Amino acid sequence: MALESYLERTKHDIASVVFSDTKDNLTAKQRQTLNTLRANKRVNLKRADKGTTTVVMDTFNKIKEGNEQVSNEKFYIPLSEPIVSSTTTKVEAIVNAVLKEKHIDP
Repeated sequence: MALESYLERTKHDIASVVFSDTKDNLTAKQRQTLNTLRANKRVNLKRADKGTTTVVMDTFNKIKEGNEQVSNEKFYIPLSEPIVSSTTTKVEAIVNAVLKEKHIDP
């Protein structure tokens, strides 16, 4: 219950944020080119993990790379069953404990 309350308040807080207009840092031609790339389903544009670098990758190769990574059992071990329920229970217990200890507000 505490987690749901927190999430609802956070959702409300985020919805009430007012964003100011920002100046586009691309020229009209650059913006048009970027939009063309975004619309191309064969091209995958993503921000790199760190910094402000953008990675451009062929979508087929991106999917292939992802499949290779999750197929490597050195890093990923398939679950025998879903863990959503047990994770939810653990998170609720932690949130309730820190709420009870008054580390967070209700």
